[in-house]
Amino acid sequence: MDATKRQKLEEAGWKVGTTQEFLGLSEIDVELIELKLALSNLLKESRARHQISQDTLAQKMG
Repeated sequence: MDATKRQKLEEAGWKVGTTQEFLGLSEIDVELIELKLALSNLLKESRARHQISQDTLAQKMG
């Protein structure tokens, strides 16, 4: 978010912060979420690259 938009929101009474602050997450929680997102994205890219459907992948994984 750019500084101008942030300033306008704060002037209007809004509190601007991060998702981590809003949810009360620790640094470890944030790292775990980022790791899960990275793994998910890698799996999606791999499926697309190898043209494997989600169903086929699930069957191969058991």
